[in-house]
Amino acid sequence: MSSSDVDDSGRSAAPAPPASTAASPVLLGLPCAVIGVLALGLFLLGYAPQGAAGAVVPLFAGLGISLLMAARWAMSTGAGPDAAIFGLFGGFFVSFALLHVGFVHNWFGTRPPGSDDDAALIDTFSVYALCWAIVTTVLVLGSLRLPLSLVVILVFSDLVFILVWLAFVTATFATQGVLRTLAGLCCLVAGATGCYVFGAALSSALGGRRLPLGRPVIS
Repeated sequence: MSSSDVDDSGRSAAPAPPASTAASPVLLGLPCAVIGVLALGLFLLGYAPQGAAGAVVPLFAGLGISLLMAARWAMSTGAGPDAAIFGLFGGFFVSFALLHVGFVHNWFGTRPPGSDDDAALIDTFSVYALCWAIVTTVLVLGSLRLPLSLVVILVFSDLVFILVWLAFVTATFATQGVLRTLAGLCCLVAGATGCYVFGAALSSALGGRRLPLGRPVIS
């Protein structure tokens, strides 16, 4: 044992966690995704409806940038699936913030003079939600080899986009209809599952016992 292995008190220093577990992009990307999903869920459920939409814009922008950083980190380690998932969620949060602010200020010409604001809202956000619903459905189908808890997060995230799209095309989103409420509940389920997975990843990174994440749907 070298002198560097002993601290000032003469006792052996504790070994550092392995780099593969102690330094993982999951520890950055997953909590950012969870915060965003929970915030979206509270908004969809009508929590503080008068100011919730404006409040999530800077939150989503910051979380989106952090998720893109996690995606870049994952790419540098060769973790392609992690990079894809973090990159997609980061792209959603950033694009939603831009779309919301752009719609409110009519940056993109989505509300021509004399047009119906409600119709413009439905047309704009229904297309947006449908595009994300299609992509996340493909993501779910391609991720069935992941542990069950991760698949649960992706499935309920996919359901959010599908339900929000249905709420827009049925013109019930603004009235806090059943579809919007179900979408909010799906967000909370995805967020709660994400909290468990993040806790498991953090515990493992700190040298603790590995918590079960479930068996893959397809082995």
